[in-house]
Amino acid sequence: NTKWKSKKYDLSARFTGGHKQNFLEGGKDQDSLSALSMDMKAKKQGLYGRIGRQTLTSGGVLGRFDGVHLSSQLNKIMKLNGVFGFPVDTIRQTDVHADKRFYGLSVDWGTFAKKWNFNTFIINQDNRGLVDRRAVGGEVRYLDPQKAFFTLLDYDIYFNSVDIFLFNGHWILPTKTTLNLILDYRKSPILMTNNAIQGQNVLEITDLFGIFSEDQLKQLAEDRSANSKSATFGFTQDITQNIQWNTDFTISTIEGTVTSGGVEGTSEVRPDYSCSTQMVASNVFREDNIVISGFTLTDTVTSDTYSVTLDDRYPLTQKIHLGPRIRFDYRETKKSDDSRLTIRPALRLDYTITRWARLEFESGFEWADDTTSGIAQETFEFFITLGYRINF
Repeated sequence: NTKWKSKKYDLSARFTGGHKQNFLEGGKDQDSLSALSMDMKAKKQGLYGRIGRQTLTSGGVLGRFDGVHLSSQLNKIMKLNGVFGFPVDTIRQTDVHADKRFYGLSVDWGTFAKKWNFNTFIINQDNRGLVDRRAVGGEVRYLDPQKAFFTLLDYDIYFNSVDIFLFNGHWILPTKTTLNLILDYRKSPILMTNNAIQGQNVLEITDLFGIFSEDQLKQLAEDRSANSKSATFGFTQDITQNIQWNTDFTISTIEGTVTSGGVEGTSEVRPDYSCSTQMVASNVFREDNIVISGFTLTDTVTSDTYSVTLDDRYPLTQKIHLGPRIRFDYRETKKSDDSRLTIRPALRLDYTITRWARLEFESGFEWADDTTSGIAQETFEFFITLGYRINF
């Protein structure tokens, strides 16, 4: 990241990517590109623009894309946004894929009564000459000192179906208890015409043009998209000035799909359950020391998993911070006697050279004991990393 500021303009640029070198004979290297973008903001005119590979999760955009995002502050309570780009399916995709493209408009409204903010949007995505997705929707944000919530509705007017409904809120009680609630309903995968290729042994939607009509492809896409539902309830309790207790309960399920186009549908499975609890203690051994201990139980259709973690963040000096941690995981399969036990201890060391430069060192190992079909096997892996972080 790099930034430049003046009285009239703010400029910034960001690059996040990587190269993994495979030294094995015949092995393939891997490149990744998460972000490569430039931003410019004209302060007096209220204009903003970003070009390149970027991530946007508002205005109907579904994550990472290659393209342009523009916005203009029309007045104190209204901002107009425009977006055009090409979706990026994975960070392993290092070039631009122009076969699918989208464009959309959105308006930010607020703040009203110092608490309310709104967003409304319309967006369209094409795929090789077909409508891939066409959605309208909006967001509502509310914030005051005791409570806050965010809700999102994404409705596809091409398929006449709700793609996403999300609610995320918290409420701070006078007892220093914070209640959290997350409700998440969405299509899985997100409903698009391109979903029709699933199970058809083809890579592109154009390979199905001579086999199915446009209406049939639309129906196949609906048949391949299941309804995913999840709900999370949690609370955070301040026990003392230095001890905090966090607990979350989650239930999630995915409904079945329809058999069509020679592809077998899937049946609905019983919900998955998860419960995690965590204790955070500060100033345990010395000032600024933080100790985090946690336990998680995950109950799915296929297995039960138990996890225990212990994490210590200990400042040796003002410049040197030590971070030992250890994690235990045990998974047992429900339909057999298969099981897996893993132990992952690690040690992290940060050394601050200056206010803008830091060295980072981490080392650890993973020991695993697997039992599969009555056969036990032990594995051992060791890792060590050394890097630096510079803030411009």
